[in-house]
Amino acid sequence: MPIISTDQEFVVKHGINGYIVPQKDPRAIANAVVKLYDEHKCKIMGNMSREIIKQYDWRIIAKKAIGEYEKLMSK
Repeated sequence: MPIISTDQEFVVKHGINGYIVPQKDPRAIANAVVKLYDEHKCKIMGNMSREIIKQYDWRIIAKKAIGEYEKLMSK
């Protein structure tokens, strides 16, 4: 699914897999939803979300953490 969010730039890439809207702005949320449907971007952005979220898989995060730990230990 595409994502409409406030301040989640690490997962939401504005215009790529969703939209980032201002906080406490229901009109901005509604406009983002309408834009998704009017521009037929739900499927495209949903697929992009699926690709982006893969980098947050626990195995990838664990490998990165181990790599950082090994760097620190070698100093």
